[in-house]
Amino acid sequence: MTTFDEIFAQAGADLINEIGVPVTFVPLAGLPVTCVAYLDTEEDLQPVGFESTGAAQVSTIRYLISQIGRTAERGEYFIIGGIQYTVESIEENGDKDGIVKVVVK
Repeated sequence: MTTFDEIFAQAGADLINEIGVPVTFVPLAGLPVTCVAYLDTEEDLQPVGFESTGAAQVSTIRYLISQIGRTAERGEYFIIGGIQYTVESIEENGDKDGIVKVVVK
C-alpha cells in the first residue's frame, strides 16, 4: 500500500520535472552534474525571524536529491541559463519528500 508521504514525494518530483529547467550543478569537488531544478525569486522579510522591518529579494532553487545524490553545500553553485547561483544556505534538506530547497545568491 502506498503511503501519503510516498504520494506527496512523487507529486513533488513530478512537479519539479514538469516546471523545472535544465541546470548544471557544480560541486566544490568532483564533476558537474546535469539535473532539473526550479528557480524562484520572492520578497522575504529581513532579517529572518519574527521581528522584521524590511524586505529583500531572495532566490531559491528546488531540486530532486535523487538527481544530485545529496544536499548541496554552501559555496557550491548551479548554472541556469548561463547565470551562476551560489548556494548560501539550505532551507529544506529533502529528508521527507526528496526535494531540496537552497537559498542562492
